[in-house]
Amino acid sequence: MKRKLIESFFYLCNLIGLNWVFRRINADKIRILMYHGVSKERFPEGYWLLIHLPEFEKQMNYLGRKYHTIAGSDLISSNQPPENAAVITFDDGMRNVFENAVPVLRQQNLSAVCFAVPGLSEREEQIATSEIFDLIMKTRKQGIDLSEYELGKLEFPPDLDVRTRIGIDLNGRLKLLPFSVTKSVVQLLRTELKSESDRPSPFHLMTKKQLVKFASDPLFEIGGHTQNHVTLSSTDENQQVDEITSCLKTLREWGIEPIPLFCYPSGRFNSATLTALKKAGIKAAVSTTDGLQDRSGNRYEMKRVSVGIDTGINEFKARLSGLYYALMGETK
Repeated sequence: MKRKLIESFFYLCNLIGLNWVFRRINADKIRILMYHGVSKERFPEGYWLLIHLPEFEKQMNYLGRKYHTIAGSDLISSNQPPENAAVITFDDGMRNVFENAVPVLRQQNLSAVCFAVPGLSEREEQIATSEIFDLIMKTRKQGIDLSEYELGKLEFPPDLDVRTRIGIDLNGRLKLLPFSVTKSVVQLLRTELKSESDRPSPFHLMTKKQLVKFASDPLFEIGGHTQNHVTLSSTDENQQVDEITSCLKTLREWGIEPIPLFCYPSGRFNSATLTALKKAGIKAAVSTTDGLQDRSGNRYEMKRVSVGIDTGINEFKARLSGLYYALMGETK
């Protein structure tokens, strides 16, 4: 009900011309859209990362008509972007982006940048947090004991909304722990919560071959997202350097020249991360802070317009114009 009210409210705002007004007010700002996956299947709202394909098509149609979409590399160019500029980004490099989003973008002639995790793609593994969430949502088991990792005992009731909160909470806690703990928890959950569902995981990443093909299209670019999707702020300086440099090295070995634009896994970084990025030749980085990006803003903490499974077309329009952030405030 709340989502319907929000959509209705922003529909009325658009109807009376407020998006037009705010698009003019914020013409000098850049809209860096943050997507993850695009699915032909409609998932419950808990699968926040997965936009339903028909919604994505509507969003891209609107974006192409009302905004000037530029390439990711234009964010670090010396050239001034046009007014009402927008950049489309995809975190992680999900396989469904290659299968579902790419045809839409080609049809609309819209460029995009994908932040890839080549280590996982090469091993055909998934992002740990995505896999954990999917396992919790699909399992028929009633719970699991994670006390040995100081994560307590988890119960999995039939209610998917409750499971959603459990999955999000667990992933939030894991992001604060060493990556080795996350790997151990994933392995345990794989064994103990093995799904009896025939549905494949919607979070599979592009293969090496698909990433190479994606990067060969002049419309699309690849940026770095670490080698193994490690939360950088919870690792030491040496591991941060290795995760960043090995990511770029692997991509180049595959014949992909990554643009010097980076995306922080889980949006987390520290001063050591910034030092490592600059030494690796990275010129800018996008965050998960929700909002429009000022042209003169910090290039290593660029804001993005967050788009999820529950973002209706009217809220989407309000986010792009800046009306949404004027009314709701930006994520700090």
